[in-house]
Amino acid sequence: MPGISAAPTTRRGFAVSTALPSPELSAPPRSPSRPLGHENQLVVVPPELPFPQASILGCGTITGAGSVLNTAQVAPGESVAVIGLGGVGLNAVPGAAIAGAGTIIAIDRAAEKL
Repeated sequence: MPGISAAPTTRRGFAVSTALPSPELSAPPRSPSRPLGHENQLVVVPPELPFPQASILGCGTITGAGSVLNTAQVAPGESVAVIGLGGVGLNAVPGAAIAGAGTIIAIDRAAEKL
């Protein structure tokens, strides 16, 4: 297809690709009996915690903090802007603090999220 490139463009730890999704992303879901993460990512969830709130741990926390620490590889003293403060963005903010960011700017259209 014209305009589609499989080679990612990298800048400061970010990889941007316009390639079509890999077969792994479009594969049928794995059996729930098989673990999908590393044991270091496990947390004890109290039985009284409702599932919707607990699910943020498995998705938003790992993705938000991981995007700052692993993908962007924020170095101490750098500035970070987080655009969108949903489940992922809210977890990117403490991820930036853990990385030692000097300035963290949180941006969202909904004032109640700030």
